[in-house]
Amino acid sequence: MHRLVLAVILAAGFALRVWNIDYGLPFVYSIDEANHFTSRAVGMFWQDLDPSYYQNPAAYTYLVYALLRVLYGPLGFLFDLPYGNVTEQFAKDPTEIWIAARTLAAALCVGGAAATYLAARRLWGVREGLVAAAVVSFAFLPVAYSRVAVTDVGSLAGVALALLWSVQAYETGRLRSYALAGGGAGLAVAFKYTAGLALLPLAIAALARVRADGPRAAGGLALGASLAAVVFMALNPYVVGSLDVWWRDLRAQAEVAADLPKPGQESGGVSYYLDSLTWGLGWAAALAALLGATLELRRSFVRGLILVAVPVALFAYLSVQSRYFGRWLLPAYPALAMLAAVAVSRAADVATGWVASRAAGRGRPAPGRAPPGPRPARSGLRGGRRRVVASGLRPGLPGLLAGGTLRRRVPALAPAAVLAAVTALVLAQPLAADVRTALVLGRADTREQAREFLTERFPPELRVSIEPAVPGRYFRSNPEGRLPDWLSRCPAHSGWREPGWSYVGHGGRRLCVRFKPAAFARPARGIRASAYHMVLSPEVIDDYRFYGYCLVVTTGVVRERALQTGAPGVRAYYRRLERESRLLREFSPYDPGEGPVPFNFDLSYNYYPSEYHRPGPTVRILRLDRCEQRTGPPVIRVPRVKELPPFSAPDGERGAGAEET
Repeated sequence: MHRLVLAVILAAGFALRVWNIDYGLPFVYSIDEANHFTSRAVGMFWQDLDPSYYQNPAAYTYLVYALLRVLYGPLGFLFDLPYGNVTEQFAKDPTEIWIAARTLAAALCVGGAAATYLAARRLWGVREGLVAAAVVSFAFLPVAYSRVAVTDVGSLAGVALALLWSVQAYETGRLRSYALAGGGAGLAVAFKYTAGLALLPLAIAALARVRADGPRAAGGLALGASLAAVVFMALNPYVVGSLDVWWRDLRAQAEVAADLPKPGQESGGVSYYLDSLTWGLGWAAALAALLGATLELRRSFVRGLILVAVPVALFAYLSVQSRYFGRWLLPAYPALAMLAAVAVSRAADVATGWVASRAAGRGRPAPGRAPPGPRPARSGLRGGRRRVVASGLRPGLPGLLAGGTLRRRVPALAPAAVLAAVTALVLAQPLAADVRTALVLGRADTREQAREFLTERFPPELRVSIEPAVPGRYFRSNPEGRLPDWLSRCPAHSGWREPGWSYVGHGGRRLCVRFKPAAFARPARGIRASAYHMVLSPEVIDDYRFYGYCLVVTTGVVRERALQTGAPGVRAYYRRLERESRLLREFSPYDPGEGPVPFNFDLSYNYYPSEYHRPGPTVRILRLDRCEQRTGPPVIRVPRVKELPPFSAPDGERGAGAEET
């Protein structure tokens, strides 16, 4: 029966993740999706398997590559490649590839839930295993970040297994347990470097057994650490030949997170991550995890310390960094889920006992009146209790339920029903958010709405300043892989190798040009959102007019982020822009009468707040006064790109990929 329940939990968790998983495509996807994993997996189809990138481990990248090999190889009869090969397909119409990569992330997260079930079941029992699996399956943070093609959720399974075998190593001292714990930690760190903290529980277990086992404990720890390194290297093989590059990228990533705060992140890590638990795990589940930690520490201090080590150490490490993202805390979630399961199981026992005692009270005969039916010694509470005591069982809840009267009043399924009810109460908050955000993602993104508005009302190659909240594909004339109605081919002119492109340009004239036009003019080397405040000043408005950028598209996430920096010129820029322009159209993500929601580096992108009706930021399209609109590639990018710090560099420059991970 419990296997069926587990299957239902995992299937429901997977369904939540893939519901509307094609959101935003092909116009909108996250910068981390664009730069770090899927694009590098696609690159492996035309070059070698070296990712040439070590800011993040490569295990997820290799899995995406393997998945695409299977989908467009043995399963090619089901998954077509209209453009002939994966790299060409990704350049022309990447939607199906993005969906495959996102679905893989969802499957990895569900696999993490299954591993958490296994660990909790082995450490406590089936009930705790099912509750722990439900917490990982439905907690909002694991759900939200397995709808994105990023690596974080891949670490969950390894952390869960490392915790299981670390406890086993402490309790048994077997070298096999040390080795398996190290292997689990290696699996975790192969997806996320900070998940290497999964080795800390193993170190605690070895230290606790030094007195009993002596050198054997040290040997077990060395064995586990060695297995961790072997597993990591097996899943990141090119690290071996590129240790200097790997160490440089790893140090650079760590230095950025520690020393370069992102604009708008000045509140401090402790409060940020504590707050993330209230919505990422949920208030009730977070409190249950705290209670479960207390119970385990009281039961066995060392065992409890092993279980709480990863959440505490990861929280402490992340809190002293300069950059904060809720998903960076994900490697702690298997431990939090298992600790919450302990508390939920204990609460269900108490609730079941209360139900049983109430049933017993209702079943007692009135004073002075003989009880009806068979004698109590055979079927009543007293006789049932005597039989349980005689058999050596504790005269508690099992004894109460053994009595015939209570067996009729409290069926055998009552404990399971109470456990399910308590679990449902604990997960009500995140589950409601899972469903709500899935519905939100099923609606058109505000940036999609804005793009449709501009392409329907203005000619191609439009000079428009769009704030950096969209990927480069947003500017293309055919981001869905097929030509729009307004674009066709025309005969080649002298010197052209191929036919040209025909469309109606600015002023109503039909043009025949050599290169395919974009929907919006956009030179290379666009500025990132993290550095946008550095290029804004009131003088930018003059550049807009001079170069014919009469349309300016602002997005709430970029504007609020820039304003939070307090950089000189930013506020003056927006004030002048609003003063010297008129609003053509505004697209809001909120329900009527709701919002706006203050900018947050997690909540503004995962749409947890209930005010959201559709994904995306507030998008405003402004038309500058006294401005002559122009089309075609401009001489310069406006706002102009100035000299910037390495990790705020324009697209294509070294370090640009470190934006969010």
